[in-house]
Amino acid sequence: MRRISLSDSVDLPPEGGWPKPPYWRVVLAFVVAPAFATALFLGVISIGGVTGPEPIPSFLFAFVFGLIFTAFPVTVVIGIPFFLILRRVVRPSFWACSLAGAAVLCLPLLGYFLVGLANTTPVPDQSAFGHVSMQHGQLTIWWWLQSAFVFGAAAALGSTAGFVFWLIAAAGLKPTPVAKVTR
Repeated sequence: MRRISLSDSVDLPPEGGWPKPPYWRVVLAFVVAPAFATALFLGVISIGGVTGPEPIPSFLFAFVFGLIFTAFPVTVVIGIPFFLILRRVVRPSFWACSLAGAAVLCLPLLGYFLVGLANTTPVPDQSAFGHVSMQHGQLTIWWWLQSAFVFGAAAALGSTAGFVFWLIAAAGLKPTPVAKVTR
């Protein structure tokens, strides 16, 4: 009787790696995906009327500011190295690009939260959005719920940007034959 192991169905990358998209598609994806995520974020927050007294100039200013100071730096510092590492290991699929996009957006946020937690001096009482987030120097459940919501929203936004990246860079690539592990 043949023993079945997990390695029997593991897909290994072909000799030259997974199919590679043309460079112009990758560059276009690295420009459009962060721009799309920034526009989507600003569109969602503008529904609540946060853009200011003149919506269009405020939106355009916030869009350019968000691209220059947040989206493109995160893309260059985290997104491009992530892409260069993962392209040899993982097939450029919808799921891989979406999960990578979520990770790229959540990593700087995680760093911000960890540095913020380590460097805060306890304040006796603190509130956010009408709820107590710190009481007697201790974080409350509301703070943890709000943090989980922020991370969830960031992951959803990053996942959407990863999907846009996949649509531009990797959708429609012809799969190459995959070598199977044999023992």
